[in-house]
Amino acid sequence: MGFYQKLYANLPVALQHVATSVYGYSWKKRRFGGIFSEELKEFKQRENFSATEWQNYLTAQLRVMLLHAFDHVPYYRETFTQAGLNRSTLEKFERTDLSKLPYLSKQALRLEGEDKFRSDKREVKGDFFASSGSTGTPTQILFSYPMHQRWSAAFEARIRNWAGVTKEVPRGMIGGRRVVPDGKAKPPFYRFNYFEQQTYFSAYHISADTVADYVSGMKRNGVEYMTGYAMSNYFLARVIKEAGLKAHKPRAVITASEK
Repeated sequence: MGFYQKLYANLPVALQHVATSVYGYSWKKRRFGGIFSEELKEFKQRENFSATEWQNYLTAQLRVMLLHAFDHVPYYRETFTQAGLNRSTLEKFERTDLSKLPYLSKQALRLEGEDKFRSDKREVKGDFFASSGSTGTPTQILFSYPMHQRWSAAFEARIRNWAGVTKEVPRGMIGGRRVVPDGKAKPPFYRFNYFEQQTYFSAYHISADTVADYVSGMKRNGVEYMTGYAMSNYFLARVIKEAGLKAHKPRAVITASEK
């Protein structure tokens, strides 16, 4: 456990809510600042593309990505060259040529992801984030700020909006962060992120003895949709049903990390 996790674990509950909100504020700025609004607008505009427009767009974007990889990423320059691909072939690359690209193994990404996979022409700012490890050993992925904003715009347009909600709608989250410190058996079993209207429920305390507090947290904070681990959301719903509790019906449940 790092310094900040230890500090957080020793704070009283009220200050843990504050700490969660402060972290949420910085996270909100990172994801929804910068190019987010413009990217969101473009994602929404592309939803009206014709089949031909989609084909042209995808081909153009594929070529841009492959050329960047060849010109600026040591790993891909090496593997593309070994596969007989050069700049000239990549400039004319078609989606039907995808089988010509060498496979990327997870082992290669894990071993060299922070070195030979790094572009020498990167977007400003960025941090490595570990994958969940749900399919094995986690890998480290570099997210620049613009990439995070682009990804967030895609998620907003193609996942939240299609589910009938937006990033402004109060949500509940069940994820891997230990927002309720280990060994704590007293409610509340959630912490509140004021700046995103996010109620972060503990994935490690769901049981018949605690479920009433989860339902209470949903009602208290006006949770309108749920996100997070599929199994945790399913388990919570099952325990609510088994306990015979009356819980409001969420507008959507958007799951991640697991099948």
